[in-house]
Amino acid sequence: MAQLVNLQDVVGRAFDYVVIGGGTAGLALAVRLSEDPNISILVLEAGEAHLDDPSLTMTGSFGKNFMNPKYDWSFQTVPQKHADDKVDMWFRGKALGGSSTMNFYLLNRPHRGDIDAFEKLGNPGWNWDKLLKYYKRSERFNPPSEQQSVENRASYDMASNGDSGPISAAFPLLSCGWDPLVQDTLGSLGIPCVLDPRNGNPVGTYIATCSINPAKSERSSAKEYLKLAIGRSNLSILVSSHVSRIISSVGTSGKLVATGVEFLCDGQTYEVQANKEVLLCAGSIVSPKVLELSGIGDTAVLSKIGVSTKLDLPGVGNNAQEHIGLGVSYELTEPEKWSTTEALLDPAVVEEQLKLYSEAKGLFTLSPVGVTYVPLGSVSTNTSIHTQHIEKISSELASLSPGLQDQYKIHMEKIERGMPELELVSAPLFFSHPNKPEPQKKYLTFMAMLNYPWSRGTIHAVSTDPTVQPEIDPHYFEQEIDLLLLAELIKFIREKVSKTAPVSGIIGKEYNPGPDVQTDEELHKWIKSSIACIFHCVGTCSMLPLEKGGVVDSTLKVHGTENIRVVDLSVVPLQVASHTQSLAYAIGERGADIIKGLI
Repeated sequence: MAQLVNLQDVVGRAFDYVVIGGGTAGLALAVRLSEDPNISILVLEAGEAHLDDPSLTMTGSFGKNFMNPKYDWSFQTVPQKHADDKVDMWFRGKALGGSSTMNFYLLNRPHRGDIDAFEKLGNPGWNWDKLLKYYKRSERFNPPSEQQSVENRASYDMASNGDSGPISAAFPLLSCGWDPLVQDTLGSLGIPCVLDPRNGNPVGTYIATCSINPAKSERSSAKEYLKLAIGRSNLSILVSSHVSRIISSVGTSGKLVATGVEFLCDGQTYEVQANKEVLLCAGSIVSPKVLELSGIGDTAVLSKIGVSTKLDLPGVGNNAQEHIGLGVSYELTEPEKWSTTEALLDPAVVEEQLKLYSEAKGLFTLSPVGVTYVPLGSVSTNTSIHTQHIEKISSELASLSPGLQDQYKIHMEKIERGMPELELVSAPLFFSHPNKPEPQKKYLTFMAMLNYPWSRGTIHAVSTDPTVQPEIDPHYFEQEIDLLLLAELIKFIREKVSKTAPVSGIIGKEYNPGPDVQTDEELHKWIKSSIACIFHCVGTCSMLPLEKGGVVDSTLKVHGTENIRVVDLSVVPLQVASHTQSLAYAIGERGADIIKGLI
């Protein structure tokens, strides 16, 4: 397997490629590059290895490691001005494999129009048809069993799926039991089932695949890529190493040339040389911070933290876009019929379920997989929300930056095309605020989420200390339409879904928001107090033309540099309607082909 090396194996050495961040995209990129035995690659990962750690590999552990400093970076936002000063937690994986080691497993894909938008924004070759190859290359699809197909309506078209990639895509072994009932309810409300949701048109309701290995009932994280590198001595990985900056100087072309990377390990600062390129894969939160600590960014930001500007690049850390959402929870009637996770709060039940898990049975094989992607018109007749906002944006368009103008124009096109700006997930757990669950009961939570936020945030370094978290300001609800769209989806859940058979027959009391929340004003206040990120931030190193606020070009190379690239979700210039795990893999896969000169 790829070597987990010690500090002494790295210091004073030179590698062809230094990869900053061994997360979801970073491991995919590094392992694919290591296919060439004539090049050397070093991965610097700030987290620990946590190889074969059951706390990370065991299914059914979603959310379990949030706020655990051993596994979670536990980033947090500044108080959100337009959300009653709420401070939101942004959980991220602190291990090799990054957040793929602690996410909620969903492995779905966006609308083809979301990916085609990358190309429309000035990135030749970044379209659905070309990226689909890399989605499929990363995955190994496991068809559902006959029981899963019949009882849980798990459907697929093998032509849309990969069959030999490292990441196992499968349906969970245990179903909550109500997903077909939710589909029937949504069908009676005009929302169809999607038979092949991975082909670029996910509008409707369907059972999603997860990043799990059904043979072992284990999480399939980015660490699976390391199995492809068994026997390769040209890939080295150093964990517990915080990168402090990319070392660079101006080359003969007038562009910045990276010559190495400085990092912190065991409290001391060290350097490693890069013969060819430095590849930044630290994710949407840390990648802009690393650039800024390296003197690459907005001079106004850099001067505040005492960093000399090597390359004035104002787009760094801007254009942050995060999926946001919250839960509406109901008590389940006839609890013996349904599988949910609340019982795992009882140590005695955990002990019993662990025995079942050893046989690939029980609650630890359960995952939330019932998802629905819809435009506003599918859940509300209040389309004046769009009309009024588009009128507002159109009147302001000339005053906006050129890059944001282009993004908003595409956003308007998505509305006209009926693309899915909203997501609904039926989850087998209590996941809502502020009211608490009662013991011995089971709950269904409908998660309401916004796919295409209009608000734009920022993430910037606030210290030259690489261990200090950056300032995260997602600007929740700065554009009021984000709040209004979520409110309409929640009204749809409360007024339509919960009161329509067969769902109406399986739920009882609404716990959150609860009967005290009735008026729009009360609903908006509850949304602001309960809103949370869905851990899908993109855009902080956007792949856009330089004059449009871009940080990297279509080859993922940082504008104004010879050999620094960013290869992670931070390059996505416009948010997509899917959970972003599979997109991160596709970016890592395509990035490798770009660097190899195959594109």
